[in-house]
Amino acid sequence: MFQPTKAVAWVKAKFSPGIKIKKDDSAELQKLLWTEAEASLRIYFKALIEELLKTELAAHLQASRYERSDERKDYRNGAYERTLATRFGEVGDLQVPRTRHNTYATKLFDQYARRAKSVDEAIGTLFLNGSPPGNWNASPKNSSGQTYPMPPSAALPAKSPPKIALSSRKKH
Repeated sequence: MFQPTKAVAWVKAKFSPGIKIKKDDSAELQKLLWTEAEASLRIYFKALIEELLKTELAAHLQASRYERSDERKDYRNGAYERTLATRFGEVGDLQVPRTRHNTYATKLFDQYARRAKSVDEAIGTLFLNGSPPGNWNASPKNSSGQTYPMPPSAALPAKSPPKIALSSRKKH
């Protein structure tokens, strides 16, 4: 659940009665608020994905956890961790369930994909538009014109990588 501890403590310290507010304080508060909101969104999104994976696995197995059934197709066999990049930021330590005989493969994302398809589409759109890496901080659009929100942690550095001069070799 969302617990804005840092933001609340900062507000209580800065906006106590009798303290004058500085202009710099609003920018600092906004940065703190959005950083905490982004982290909370990622935690919620991770819990949502994991719950969907568990539900999908139960439907595949045709039996819920600890249930004995003649229709059961396979058995749960723990989970493995993976990281998935989404348009909301990177979701780390995602618990993906597995079965004993590997009969289950999730339909939420590809088995070996590290990025959601929306992220791949955004990267491809930026590349095809000829946008240099220095301009990738802007929110990309997909083929239907929908803008993807870019969280602050997903922003790339404003500078382009330095160009490397290749030395020419003489052929002998």
